[in-house]
Amino acid sequence: MAGARITLEDRGFQRRVAAIKNGVANATPLMKIWGAIGKRSVEKNFEVEGRPTRWKALSPATANRMKNKTRRRGFRRILFVTGHLKSITVKAESTRAILGSNPATKDYAAIHQFGGQAGRGRKVTIPRRSFLFLQPEDYTELHDSAKKYLVKIGT
Repeated sequence: MAGARITLEDRGFQRRVAAIKNGVANATPLMKIWGAIGKRSVEKNFEVEGRPTRWKALSPATANRMKNKTRRRGFRRILFVTGHLKSITVKAESTRAILGSNPATKDYAAIHQFGGQAGRGRKVTIPRRSFLFLQPEDYTELHDSAKKYLVKIGT
């Protein structure tokens, strides 16, 4: 049987493979889902004032200043005087989702995320209160949404 050959061709399968390739090359719809998952997680970080470990409490001086600033608004949360820091932006691209702090908060978002010296003469130590990160359970949700996306584009 040298030289004998059989070819199996399934056009439906080939269409599905092509759809999956295209859907992976431009996964913007999936990145929108991932961005929403990430944003929800970051908002939860603010809601509970840090996860999995609570953020360090405010210094007495900061707590007093915050009390005076927020009394009329009813806010008493860490990193939440105006709400601007909690306003997370999401951008979905073909191969990634980008989450970030609101551009209006650029002057103080990084110091709260990473901690460090701030204020006049950099005399004040701001503790790290990371808010812009995902939790382990978020990765399970990201993985599940990717599987559903691949099944959907392949059908």
